[in-house]
Amino acid sequence: MPVHRSGTARVGRLTVTGALLAAFSVLCTAPSSADTTPARGSAYMGMGVLAHDGRSGTPATRKATKTEGVDVSSYEGNVAWSTLWNSGVKWAYTKATEGTYYTNSSFKQQYNGSYNVGMIRGAYHFATPDTSSGATQANYFVDHGGSWSRNGKTLPGVLDIEWNPYGATCYGKSASSMVSWIADFLKTYKA
Repeated sequence: MPVHRSGTARVGRLTVTGALLAAFSVLCTAPSSADTTPARGSAYMGMGVLAHDGRSGTPATRKATKTEGVDVSSYEGNVAWSTLWNSGVKWAYTKATEGTYYTNSSFKQQYNGSYNVGMIRGAYHFATPDTSSGATQANYFVDHGGSWSRNGKTLPGVLDIEWNPYGATCYGKSASSMVSWIADFLKTYKA
């Protein structure tokens, strides 16, 4: 079963807005080198990073507590969560939505399955800033699995915003309009 495993979960505080804006500054200045254009809805968290950051391989070893986790999408289908749990995976982020036109058909099995075996779970939204406003996409995300609960096992939702896998660099937006789009999403999601 192909599952993307992230490198590490860092301990510490980092504001979501600061992290997104820092990532965005790299996002809108990096040249596009994608050879193929995926179909809408087939993008996944982190898909553009290696293609655009000029690095390959695994990140340098960090002096921090490492906890293995995964991000999954409809690509993985029904996930064998107990197998992952037994291999040391302790958290998972599941793709819930993309734009306002896509929901993960495997979301319930993936999101609830990870939780049911004891993992800490969260949901993410793959942003397409060229298709609708940040507020519209935040509402779509919350309405289709991206909400948060105070159960101690559910992480806040994540906005996955990357180099545009479908076309124009930065989704055809200027840096200031992209920052406004991200702020619109965050403000609406927080509300």
